[in-house]
Amino acid sequence: MKLIDLANIVAALSFVTASKATADITLAPVFGHNMVLQRDQQVPVWGWAGPGEKITVVFAGQKKSTTADSSGSWKVILNPLRASAEPQTLSIVAANRQLATGNRQLTNVLVGDVWLAAGQSNMEFPLGRKAHAAAEIPAATNALIRLLNLPFAGQASPAGAK
Repeated sequence: MKLIDLANIVAALSFVTASKATADITLAPVFGHNMVLQRDQQVPVWGWAGPGEKITVVFAGQKKSTTADSSGSWKVILNPLRASAEPQTLSIVAANRQLATGNRQLTNVLVGDVWLAAGQSNMEFPLGRKAHAAAEIPAATNALIRLLNLPFAGQASPAGAK
């Protein structure tokens, strides 16, 4: 009976250790399929994984690696990229992972100019409510323009401030 209990404890500890060592890769909300990365500037790519997890980011012929800190945070910086309308894949791979299920592949990524617009409520006016929307929406065929809407998030102090 004690041998079975010991075996169960060892199995449970092995499962917990393996699960912690292979935590899923989570990316900051600005990263996703169909995104545009800023051209001619260093490009930070960051997220979270299991503490001590080795993370490798591969994009446009570059391969950058880092190790997640004790809280699981990680960041790599890609060298400046040339503008490209050619869709590419950005891969984020965890080296300690025994299964590839947590690895990430972001597809249809372009490199160009990123514009940030914020601050006025009228910027949220949906095109579908515009007077000539029925004609303008089908005519909008520029597949190189991308839009990212982030949810509202308010904080009393800047992120990372103590």
